[in-house]
Amino acid sequence: AKDPELAREFVQLSYSQEAIAGTSDLVFEQYKGVNLIYQRPLITTATNPNSPSTAIVGDFVLFANHPKVIKEAINNVQAPDLSLPNYPLYKEAIQTIVNPRIGVSYFNLPAVSAWITNVRVPEDPEIRQTLTVALSLNPQGIEAQTALIGVAEAENPTPVLSAPVAALEYIPSKSILTTAGTNLNQLWSQIATGLEEDSPLQQLINQGISYLERPFGIDLPEDIFSWVQGEYALSLLPASENNKLEDWVFVAEKVPGSNYEEKIDYLDGLAKQQGASVGSIPILNSNVTAWTKLATSTINISQKNQQSSLRLLAEVAGVHTTIDKYEIFASSIDALDKAISGSENSLLANEKFNISIAALPQENEGYFYIDWNEGQTIFEKQIPLIQVVELSVKPLFEHLRSLTLTSIGKENNIRRATVFFNLGK
Repeated sequence: AKDPELAREFVQLSYSQEAIAGTSDLVFEQYKGVNLIYQRPLITTATNPNSPSTAIVGDFVLFANHPKVIKEAINNVQAPDLSLPNYPLYKEAIQTIVNPRIGVSYFNLPAVSAWITNVRVPEDPEIRQTLTVALSLNPQGIEAQTALIGVAEAENPTPVLSAPVAALEYIPSKSILTTAGTNLNQLWSQIATGLEEDSPLQQLINQGISYLERPFGIDLPEDIFSWVQGEYALSLLPASENNKLEDWVFVAEKVPGSNYEEKIDYLDGLAKQQGASVGSIPILNSNVTAWTKLATSTINISQKNQQSSLRLLAEVAGVHTTIDKYEIFASSIDALDKAISGSENSLLANEKFNISIAALPQENEGYFYIDWNEGQTIFEKQIPLIQVVELSVKPLFEHLRSLTLTSIGKENNIRRATVFFNLGK
């Protein structure tokens, strides 16, 4: 607080009308020379165990959900060894973040993920997973450097890319979400083995994978990840109507010895098992394999006589084709047409994407990119929790154009990443 006296006035006026209305007592308590102010409900219930609390310590105003939390904070000031800057995991993480920073966030991941998934925090003391995020200013927006501790790997990997993968040439410019890199099989192995099985974070990832597998009846790690050992790119595209995510494009490099022929044949066979016909059609001089299902539709041929006719339709469940060293999968013929229509229409030609990756470390392990301008309405509809996050940091989302994340390897067993928030007027 720039003005401690003004801060004290604010604290005294900031409490709700509950005390005046007689539903709670306003309590003033001295604790180690500090004056605590908090509301104590006249009737304590299990659904409302909190007692909003405030204290002024020097130039700082402390806010907490209960007076005991404020007391713990005061203890930390008087016993510096108990404070976060002296916590070994925090000290290790912050040493890897070298950019000037305007703010820091620190997360105990098992506790946070247990809170999000509404499960109990694991009691295993060996599960230590923390995330530290430092914010820095950039002429085009805000940069966040992250340090993740607790992901086990055999060695400290170094970034393998110095430029965007060529597979992005087949990702349409209008993509609203894109992830790209190399060796998807290795990436999944790191995720699967790097987190403890009892970790809520690992459980959350497994739930997400299961959600993607169920509609297609596939085992993603075995049927897809296992043979994608070269470049890859996955994109979600906006549908033409109804603000639905209906289209996607997946590009995978076919690396010799990765058993890709057998896996692609297996996917064609799986489509047949699910009732689809598998055949070839020509698109832009490419021989395309299409998975189609027959459906019927009734149309009126005479309103006067109320006559109708039954029409047979072929619904496309998916398509894929080979171009150069890549196998390109898509959810529709239209999506595939956009993917193979030319590099001038690709994401690599998108100015917004190029501004975003220019702000990130040149050497990295790939990108995760969200075009917020194009996808905001869709994301809000598909993931209601996003609207809650928007309200909590409204100034950021009002100016957000895109978000890009990249991993930059490990240093001293600490996995590092950078997130760039591209902001505009």
